[in-house]
Amino acid sequence: MELTRENYYEIEPKILKDIENSEFVAFDLEFSGLIPSKFKIFDSPEENFQKSKIMAENYRIIQVGITPFLKKENNNKGYIAKPYNIYVFPSEKQNNSRFDSFLESIIFNREHGCDFNKWICHGVPYLNTELYKKLSERLMSGNINKYDPKNPSLFRKIVLYKEQDKIRYSNFMNKFNDFYNNKNETIFKHEKIVRHLVLFFLNNLDQDIRNKIFIEYKDEIIGEETKSFIIIHKLNSFEEKMERINKENNEIISLIHREKGVKNIIEKIILTKKPIVGHNCYIDLLFIMSHFMDDIPKNFNVFKLKLKNEFNGGIYDTKYIYNSSDYNFSENKKENNNKNNINLEGLYTHLYEENTKLEDDKKLSIEIPKNENFIDYLDEKSKEIKFHQADFDSFTTGCAYAYMLNMLGENFIKEQKNKLNCYHGLYSCYDLNNTDGKEEMYLNNSTDAYVLKFNEKFYGNEEMMKKINEEVINSKYINSKIINGGIYFVFLNSENKNDFIQICSKFIDYINIKSILEYRDTLKNKNINK
Repeated sequence: MELTRENYYEIEPKILKDIENSEFVAFDLEFSGLIPSKFKIFDSPEENFQKSKIMAENYRIIQVGITPFLKKENNNKGYIAKPYNIYVFPSEKQNNSRFDSFLESIIFNREHGCDFNKWICHGVPYLNTELYKKLSERLMSGNINKYDPKNPSLFRKIVLYKEQDKIRYSNFMNKFNDFYNNKNETIFKHEKIVRHLVLFFLNNLDQDIRNKIFIEYKDEIIGEETKSFIIIHKLNSFEEKMERINKENNEIISLIHREKGVKNIIEKIILTKKPIVGHNCYIDLLFIMSHFMDDIPKNFNVFKLKLKNEFNGGIYDTKYIYNSSDYNFSENKKENNNKNNINLEGLYTHLYEENTKLEDDKKLSIEIPKNENFIDYLDEKSKEIKFHQADFDSFTTGCAYAYMLNMLGENFIKEQKNKLNCYHGLYSCYDLNNTDGKEEMYLNNSTDAYVLKFNEKFYGNEEMMKKINEEVINSKYINSKIINGGIYFVFLNSENKNDFIQICSKFIDYINIKSILEYRDTLKNKNINK
């Protein structure tokens, strides 16, 4: 279901109810910018965090995909999924807010169906916690009708020193007195005067009169100019004034709620302690914190602790869960031992097919309601691929999680709680449970991770290239690999270490092999000697 500011506020109560009744909530974001080229494969988690933090603080969110997954009634093997796609745009109340975009990201989103007119002109506003508090305090405390000179916390002693202020005040009071003494007039309109003159006016006004007036400010277009006015209403009683104040308070609360926008959804997830599920979602979480929550902490371990404490229902990363599993997913992992590079489309498609192969009593059923204006992505007639639309990505992420929960079991899934797939690097994960400052582990185990570089002899001998590809690069010994700049970073199962090294020794004239730790130390020494 696509949402903009025109229909979001009507649907929001339903989203909040769906979240409250859900088993878990899957999410996905689309951004105005990401610059992967700034990341280096040997970046430490702290270095990676600092680079990611800058991106999340300066680029904007275009779409928020939220899919609550609700258990089917009387069915332990089924879910009802409700995918929402929300276009979001920063609240206009964010004064002087910076707006950055990255051309490649904009083109990417355009090619995947993003409507930039909906984003900029109709996006649902949002505020982070700091801006929300500032707006609330300014609007709630700015109601001049609540001002009471007898209240020590509100009273401000004002003295008029400037001759110009004295003249303006005198002219204002002459006109106000004429108005108030005229029983036939109920509204006094005057060119707007500065706030300290209004406070001086209220401080010196008779209490009975003060209790029976209501002040508001209005702008009017006169010719080609906009002019501001103070308007004072003459009321019949203090009770009538309080009714107007309460009405104004409700309007302010409604305005704040509207400007708060999607932050209401994030707060609901946190309040109800729902597990959240993303795919390769480390960057998404940085954006969520920066734009909907507090400022991102300066320290990586503080960030991890804060994220874990806020989303205390647990965070699950489908990419990390899949990479950590030993389940026999047909031939996928054996054929594609580059499994750490599997994208959402490949993961969802593969797990969907795996689910269809299960016996009927073990299959998981997932449905999208047909009568609530959701796009039914499971219906053959509307099975158009919409990857990189936030609702579809959040839906397929949630499906992948549900399929793995069904096939791998609850105990295994719980072990992967709060472990996020590493973004551009050689680390197995960013473990939110680890906040003691220790460096994260390399993929699998650092003693079983190697760097393979090939010399000119290798590239000049097609027969040898084929042989090395078969016996080394695509061999049974390698559990996963990452290719970066023509260099292979390979990760083994621990029992394969000695066999793998022995096989590589056969090709010593063609392969240069080092452990990852040795290779990293070599790079550091080169940099030191420069």
